[in-house]
Amino acid sequence: KAPGLDERGCHVPANKIAVDRMNVVREHIFSFPAYQSHYTRTQNPNRKYLPSHLTITAMYKSYLEYCNGKGDPVSEAVYRRTFNSEFNLYFHSPLKDTCGKCDVFKIKLNV
Repeated sequence: KAPGLDERGCHVPANKIAVDRMNVVREHIFSFPAYQSHYTRTQNPNRKYLPSHLTITAMYKSYLEYCNGKGDPVSEAVYRRTFNSEFNLYFHSPLKDTCGKCDVFKIKLNV
């Protein structure tokens, strides 16, 4: 009698996060406005920058509120890993390189 097929490694891991939950994480990260830096776009053409006041922790807290009606949220570690591995996003405090919205906001604050 011949042995049966080897079925090791053919099962889905029990702790695997569902695709729809990960899509909600990606959708939430995409919802933040990102811009391309004028001065570094030749060195890093695909790199986008988020506003400097944001942090991954603040984004995760916003994600928890976002998930209230959409289902079970993932952990902060999974959110952080997704942000770092799947997105080419960085936090940037512009010195010379500012967007139009930031310029208008700064003018309103100074008045």
